[in-house]
Amino acid sequence: MTTLNRYSIYPFSGPRYSENFSKLKDDEPGCAICGKPVTKPYVHTATVVGGGDWAKDQAEVEDTQDPGYMGTWPIGPNCHKKYLIK
Repeated sequence: MTTLNRYSIYPFSGPRYSENFSKLKDDEPGCAICGKPVTKPYVHTATVVGGGDWAKDQAEVEDTQDPGYMGTWPIGPNCHKKYLIK
């Protein structure tokens, strides 16, 4: 079961997301908020749904057949600490 993490900033919308993401190597995953590399194993993850929002409940996390489901993405430790909704 994936942990339900939600953040105060939309996925892929960090101030330098595009710039950071464009610098990633082909096999390097980027943070869903800032686009910087995230190393495995991922400590923090979040599910992206609705074409660009965080899953609001466990049902959205598990509804992989929904057309807006974009999967589980890694979140870097700095973004997790800064943007996590507690």
